[in-house]
Amino acid sequence: SRSIFSLTILSQISLYSYQLCFALTFEPPIIDIAPLRFPESYSPQRVIEATLQIHQACQQWGFFNVINHGIQESIQERVFHETKQLFNSSTAVKNSIRRQPNNSRGYDDNEFTKQLKDAKELFDMGQKVYSNLSVKATQNQLLDGENYWPSTEALPNFRSTVEEFYDECTKLSALLLKVILSNLNCSAVENIPQQFIQHTSFLRLNYYPIIEIPETELSTNNENCSLDAFNESTCQQHQPQRLPFGVSRHTDSGVLTVLMQGEQDGLEVYSGSKEDRNDGHWVPVPPVPGGLTINTGDMLQVWSNDLYQAAEHRVRASRDRVRYSAPFFYNPSYDTLVTPLTCYDELSIQDDNVSNEESDKTAIKKTPHYRSIRWGDFRASRFAGDYADVGKDIQIEDFRII
Repeated sequence: SRSIFSLTILSQISLYSYQLCFALTFEPPIIDIAPLRFPESYSPQRVIEATLQIHQACQQWGFFNVINHGIQESIQERVFHETKQLFNSSTAVKNSIRRQPNNSRGYDDNEFTKQLKDAKELFDMGQKVYSNLSVKATQNQLLDGENYWPSTEALPNFRSTVEEFYDECTKLSALLLKVILSNLNCSAVENIPQQFIQHTSFLRLNYYPIIEIPETELSTNNENCSLDAFNESTCQQHQPQRLPFGVSRHTDSGVLTVLMQGEQDGLEVYSGSKEDRNDGHWVPVPPVPGGLTINTGDMLQVWSNDLYQAAEHRVRASRDRVRYSAPFFYNPSYDTLVTPLTCYDELSIQDDNVSNEESDKTAIKKTPHYRSIRWGDFRASRFAGDYADVGKDIQIEDFRII
């Protein structure tokens, strides 16, 4: 069968000139990935177009929506049903599966993002123990802890539904990562899928309750602090009681995230690099019916040597509607050493038509921007900051060379 991901096919086109066919978008795009799932049913042109649409979205936004992704709406509906059942459960049920400082799985209502408490409740579950390996094998030493499940008496269908969705998200993530890596034009990417054989991904169920703060208590003379145009750093200084964020601005620590949003909006992505640099603005990412939202994470930024930026994003709280979501975080094995791939432009280097100026840019791109990062160590440090305010969170900038 025809492979859409071989470097041979991509080397037959100029990635940089072909991108000109796609105009920059004013919001994260919606991409039909049916040609990527069933390449034998589509023309090579359609397959290449879908591949490059993802490439451009990863470069410009670090966010995009996918349709025809293969996860049936019936599964999505069942997941949201079980999610609502869980968060509507009694305190006793929730406390029976509450996560601990040494176990990141389970229920929690006290998570921090960038030293700010989130206005949400959550439930996390992760990869299962690998039954084909010894219990003493490295892959079975669960750094994130073990899964906690509510009793079947309380929620009889919860575990099976959540595990089914977890498996579906794993398959979709593997496909998307393969597509994204194919755009790097680097033979070294062939080794990366091996780092996901014993992946350490986890699925989160989120519940954002209504925040009951009267409008009068939110009033301010600073126009930047209106409910429709909210700037975190400015409003923290001028507003004694502000509407908290469901999740404060952050980047995801792993490779990529598959998000099922539900019906309520609230998710926003920063159009620039980081809000601290004041080089962009916040853009809503509304849910797409039946679709899924994808965003790139820190480890993909390191692997791509800054070609793909981990997108800074946040979730705004609401005073009138609850919000549910289910993000799946696709992560490699704990032992994976994430090292910048510095050959994604090797095809351009071999092109006789490349100017001296472009060659200089290529040389800069080929210099590693980061020291290698062991994923397990990075994940453990980031979780410590999620569980409590332990000061500045670890960031990939801490590993930056240039």
